[in-house]
Amino acid sequence: MHRQLAKIYLFKFLDEFLLIAPFYALYFTESGVSAAQLAIIFATWSVVTFILEVPSGVIADTYDR
Repeated sequence: MHRQLAKIYLFKFLDEFLLIAPFYALYFTESGVSAAQLAIIFATWSVVTFILEVPSGVIADTYDR
């Protein structure tokens, strides 16, 4: 049981793990974006993702397939 639970947690971690984010940071800094601007970009990305995830979760809980 413990082993199965560890596999589930590992899968969920890797599901949310974004390996492309560091490449975005490198690309933006090479394009002339400052560190402060990069922080604003990533903060905006996180806020928009959170704002869009909450309603989609409510809709998924409300309506069956």
